[in-house]
Amino acid sequence: MQSMGFIVFGIILTIILVKIIYDGIKGVSEWSENNSTPKTSVGVRIIDIDRRKSRMIRNRHLNVTPQYTVTFLFSDNDKKQFDISAWDYKWIAIDDEGIITMQGTRFISFKKNDISK
Repeated sequence: MQSMGFIVFGIILTIILVKIIYDGIKGVSEWSENNSTPKTSVGVRIIDIDRRKSRMIRNRHLNVTPQYTVTFLFSDNDKKQFDISAWDYKWIAIDDEGIITMQGTRFISFKKNDISK
């Protein structure tokens, strides 16, 4: 009966390790692909903003950190969602129009159109 427990433990441990390795390879691959892609700037409109709380337990303490995402609508009706910083989150609103600068799947910046003209 004990050997069955070791087998189950081994299978679970293997699955966890494979998932960690897969995520690491995927992250490095995406980072490399983004670096090889040129930066592009395009006109967009913000159609959705989301603020989620990410929870993580560290040293027996619950840490809650916000994660900000924004969805942009491009002129060809393509939609893309990007993670943004808290700083960028403060200055945008739904229906803002402007220029997004991106590099592959990486958000660089968003500059609102000047409405004072």
